[in-house]
Amino acid sequence: MKTRNSIFLFVLSLAFTMVSTCLFAKTHYVAANGQDTNPGTKGKPWKTIQKAADSMMPGDEAIIKAGEYDETIKTTKDGEDGKRITFKASGLVKIKGFKINNNYTTVDGFEVVPRNSIILTKSNCAILN
Repeated sequence: MKTRNSIFLFVLSLAFTMVSTCLFAKTHYVAANGQDTNPGTKGKPWKTIQKAADSMMPGDEAIIKAGEYDETIKTTKDGEDGKRITFKASGLVKIKGFKINNNYTTVDGFEVVPRNSIILTKSNCAILN
């Protein structure tokens, strides 16, 4: 009986973990001094914005800390209505550009240098500053 209860509790906790992972958006962090092998948390951020783009799911947000990032970011996944994928600069963040190839994506607060571009090929996207 104890074994059966233990198995039931294990299966219940596993199901809860899987459901909560699917339902709740995550906030990821990127910093110029991070590492892409890190988990992308505030204390252990990723190094590249592209790593965030490749890892994000609908509803997720990436906070990019101030710095210069020598990259043009290419989005890889669609957000959804009410669950946008958001890239948000925290401080002065300089990048080469964004190629937004997916729906429901928001880019907020970046400085694009040297005069490269942000290319939009899908709908329901937002560029904010």
